[in-house]
Amino acid sequence: MAGPGPAPGPGPAPPPMSASVQVQLHGATYGAKVEFSTAVQAFADFLADECQRQEISNRPPGVTQLEIAANSVVRAKQVLDRYGTRARPATLDKVCLIGAPLGGSATGVLGSHLTSTPNIVIFGLAVFLTIFFVGYLGWRRLL
Repeated sequence: MAGPGPAPGPGPAPPPMSASVQVQLHGATYGAKVEFSTAVQAFADFLADECQRQEISNRPPGVTQLEIAANSVVRAKQVLDRYGTRARPATLDKVCLIGAPLGGSATGVLGSHLTSTPNIVIFGLAVFLTIFFVGYLGWRRLL
């Protein structure tokens, strides 16, 4: 008896959705109108991405097809109203998020091997880096 075939893929991408927005910017120059239009488009793209993230995060197990319902759009709007746009973490943030647990682990392991000068120097470096990483993350409120 043959099992079920492979799950159907997402298929071809649907055509882009079109929405019309009318806003009056009194006294705005042509350049300001273009910048405003670009900003509205960027926000619309971000809202669409957040809708997809919301739908995926609340999808029942086993469902493979993306289907964005009104509930996903409402939740995405609430996320944007509450938190604004999602900032990309800085490279130093990523390094510290990875380095803090590694430095702490290295400090714990090296603490029991303080038998020579190089080991003491490496231990001191691991302690310094761990304190720096944790301090930076605390300052950035990422802990």
